[in-house]
Amino acid sequence: MNGLELYDQLRAADGLHGLPALILSASSEKLQDRMEQRQLPCLSKPLDLDIFLATITQLLDSQQSQSMESAPLFISSENGHQAPIEATSARALYFTGRSFSLDGRQFAVISQLARLMREAGFQGVRNRAHAMEHSAGTDAFEIWYQLYQITFKLLEPFFVGSGATTTEQFEQMYQQMLVEIQSEQFCGIELFLTVWGKKPVTN
Repeated sequence: MNGLELYDQLRAADGLHGLPALILSASSEKLQDRMEQRQLPCLSKPLDLDIFLATITQLLDSQQSQSMESAPLFISSENGHQAPIEATSARALYFTGRSFSLDGRQFAVISQLARLMREAGFQGVRNRAHAMEHSAGTDAFEIWYQLYQITFKLLEPFFVGSGATTTEQFEQMYQQMLVEIQSEQFCGIELFLTVWGKKPVTN
């Protein structure tokens, strides 16, 4: 299942029809026609954090023209199979002020989503969890392997520039990750949390 298929399933669920969404993709050009059919905004990976936050703000602001509208769809993922490189990711975000973590050991994003929605004035905040397995031998394995291979390599300058690691350390972690993922015993699963709510318009 890819992001667009997940989006279609969510939109078909009770209470979620009409829910705005933002798609993040490493191959947005290939998805352009399908995005236009659904009138979906899309950002290319790797993300520029400022552009990402500005886009989320625009989606939120666009809902204030109606009395009670659904909040945009937030999808976050966490997994535990690339431990060293994921720890480096968390530290890099923490060192650059892009994390909710108190000590840089976690991303600390999923746990904050409902609170952020309430603080932004949304009511009836709800959440729903989804899981996407990509273990060795599954249909999803190959595309997720390519995703990790490309994404983390593109993030290397950010990791090194943040001071979370060195070029030599990153290369060692990166190669270790690729070896572990290609193991026949590799087990991988992405956990997604969707959070939504409604916000009354204030005159």
